[in-house]
Amino acid sequence: MRSWSGRSVGSALGFRIFIYLIRNFGLSTSYFVLYFVSGFYYLTKKDVRRVLAQFYQEHLEMSPKKTNPTIRKNMYLLGKSLVDRTAYMANKAHQIGYTTVGESHFLNLVNSKRGAFLLSAHLGNWEIAGGILSEYRPEISVVMYQNEKESIQRLYESAGLKPKFEIIHITDDLDHVFKIYSALKKGHLVCMHGDRYLNRNKTFQFDFLNGMARFPRGPFELCEKFDVPYSIVFATKSGKFDYHLSATKPKKAQGTSLDIATEFVTLLEQKVRAYPEQWFNYFPFHDDQISQS
Repeated sequence: MRSWSGRSVGSALGFRIFIYLIRNFGLSTSYFVLYFVSGFYYLTKKDVRRVLAQFYQEHLEMSPKKTNPTIRKNMYLLGKSLVDRTAYMANKAHQIGYTTVGESHFLNLVNSKRGAFLLSAHLGNWEIAGGILSEYRPEISVVMYQNEKESIQRLYESAGLKPKFEIIHITDDLDHVFKIYSALKKGHLVCMHGDRYLNRNKTFQFDFLNGMARFPRGPFELCEKFDVPYSIVFATKSGKFDYHLSATKPKKAQGTSLDIATEFVTLLEQKVRAYPEQWFNYFPFHDDQISQS
C-alpha cells in the first residue's frame, strides 16, 4: 500500500460536467455519458488495470477471461458511485433506493442517541451509507484523509455542494483524535475506514484473500480506547439505482484492537468475494503486489 498517495483521482472539468448533467438531466443520462468516460479510463489507466488484474487473478483466483470484463465493470461502478455521491450532495438523489441487511441493527444505529463508531472500507459506496443514515440521524462524522484535490473541493463549494455529514480530516498532530472524542460526546456516529494507511502509520498484518496485507491500527485502537459501541457498515450497489446497506450488531469492544481488526478483515473478505467489481483500491494492496510494483 506504499504506492497510495492519499489523493483521489478525477479532474475538476469532469466533476463540473457531471454536476451539470445530474442537475439538468438526472441519473440515467449521467450514467449513459459515464459509460463512455469510464471506457476511456479503462483504455488509458494501464497501471490501474495491471494492479486490478493481479489482485483479481492472484487473490480472488479469477480466470484471465473474466478479469478484463470485471475491471471494465469496476471502473464503471466507481464512476457511478461518484455520480451518486454528487447527486446526494445536490439533493437529486430521489431516484436512489436501498434495502437493508440486519434491519434491527440499522434501526439501533438510527434510533440511538449515543455516540458510536461505524467501520467501513473502500468497497461499494461508503458515502451513500453515510448519506442514507444522515436522512434519519444527521449527527454523522466521517474521518478521512485530505484526499480530494483542492480544485475539486473548490468546485464543490462553488457549486453549493456539501456532504451530508461532518468531515474530520486526519492530521499529523493528532488533532483529529480530539475532534473524534468531541463528536462522540455529542452523540455522533463516527465513520472510519479500516483499509487504507500511509507509510507513517502503524499497521496490523493479516492473511487476507490468499496473501498478506496490512491494515491501519488507528481505527481499531480508537474503538478499543473509547467506551462506545461500534458497527461494521457497507453499502454496495445492488441495482441500477439501488444499494444494499448492511450493518453488524452494535457492540462495545470486548477484546483488543487486534480482535476488532480481525473481525473487520474477516467480514471485508466476505464482502470482496461477494462484490469483487466494487473493490475500489487502485494500488498494490498485498505485500506481494508491493514487492512487484
